[in-house]
Amino acid sequence: TATEGSCVTPCKSTDDCGDAERCADVGGVTICLPTCAADADCNPPQLCLADAEGNLCQAIACTDGSECPDQTACPLGGGLCARPCGSDADCVLPALCLAGGGGDLCQEIACAGDADCPVGSECGAGGICARPGADPDGGNADGGDEPSGGGGCNFASSAAAPSGWVSLLLLAGFWIGRRRKR
Repeated sequence: TATEGSCVTPCKSTDDCGDAERCADVGGVTICLPTCAADADCNPPQLCLADAEGNLCQAIACTDGSECPDQTACPLGGGLCARPCGSDADCVLPALCLAGGGGDLCQEIACAGDADCPVGSECGAGGICARPGADPDGGNADGGDEPSGGGGCNFASSAAAPSGWVSLLLLAGFWIGRRRKR
């Protein structure tokens, strides 16, 4: 499985991966990705998306909606493909339901202060915009930091989070290359 501070585990086969993970080709690089049944099984901003062998937790970078799988859309200005929503209750914390390029989308917004956040939200302690009264660190409702399905990255403190975002962005770059080759 992924080691502390690392979001990507290289593999040659699924035997190299941990429980509830599968070896998958991401832009010519094979890595272990968590399997899932629903978005709640994945670490945000990953979504539970179908592939040829089942469902995997994936984050797909986009500049417009044409790069996103069915039932997802791209936020205005680009970012990561997200699910449509009607309210914050439709999103997995810490995502908020915000206007996007294909209607309202579940989106995470990084922030340094309240001015970076949409109206009606504030900058949480973890550097992610949140609604007032919501968990400022974006943890799960059960108080844990890891999704119920396990796998993915789990950073113990907000000080380690930027390295996680860098790894996530690198991983998203692999997906862009993979999607453009099709």
